[in-house]
Amino acid sequence: MDDFKEKYLSPFLPHSFEWSEEETKVHEEVPFSGDEFTDLPLFDEEDKEILMHRDVHFSGSFGAMLEYYTQEDAKGIQPEIEPGRIAFLERIQNLFKKDLASLLLSGADAERVAKMRKLHAELQGVAEQNPASPEGILAESILSEDEIETIVEQASQVLLDKPEVLLPLVSSEEFLDPLSPGYGLAPLLAIELLGKAKYQGAIRDLFLCIGRSDEQMETAALSALKNIGEEAKRFGIKILKSRPITLDTERAALVLTHFLPDTEVQALFLEQLQDPGVKGTLKQYLAGASAG
Repeated sequence: MDDFKEKYLSPFLPHSFEWSEEETKVHEEVPFSGDEFTDLPLFDEEDKEILMHRDVHFSGSFGAMLEYYTQEDAKGIQPEIEPGRIAFLERIQNLFKKDLASLLLSGADAERVAKMRKLHAELQGVAEQNPASPEGILAESILSEDEIETIVEQASQVLLDKPEVLLPLVSSEEFLDPLSPGYGLAPLLAIELLGKAKYQGAIRDLFLCIGRSDEQMETAALSALKNIGEEAKRFGIKILKSRPITLDTERAALVLTHFLPDTEVQALFLEQLQDPGVKGTLKQYLAGASAG
């Protein structure tokens, strides 16, 4: 796993990213002033996101982006982006014959765009140079326009036989960014694949996904832990029994509810309810599952 992280993922992650002066020229910040722009309508943060999304995923083309957004089931569509707004920005840009990105995107925005372009290029390189390797197959899976369910269903055994390469993605904030390869869905893909592989080495990483803000990832992690089976159950039991009570205790209770009906888990829940320190959300998990 360390070799994979060093060779393939490390260049993509924030601590290794180096910003060059040449890249900053892509969207050099330009003051939004002067008679030429006094009649322009107001722009907001959504417009900046559209421009960054356009520049990263659609090579700077409003037309390609708008065509993509006419496909209702397209994988990379962001719900907050309206096709009508894409068309509107394209008309404004054509009217003034100047790339709106150079006017609206700040230096930080430009850095994010260049960083994600680099990430796409690096991942594409891995997919092309090592297509039959677990790393190459993973890279190709992330870049695929297929739905996650389809990718997981058709996952290569070569990748499933080396599930440790998936672990860095599970906790990657970089790949959660909608501008990243896979439109921010790569961590979710990794979780689904780890569940299919029933990889016991992922139990702790999957456990830590529970309670995160992304409900889809939490649901997938719970399903993956259930799929891993007995070792995941034993892990949950150990955490639930431990003291002091922490957020991990709540996580463990939630994990174990997915193994019900199970006589061992039900007995443990009833036992835990006798502890006066069990309150709040933890008590709700235990009581609700015990009643069921």
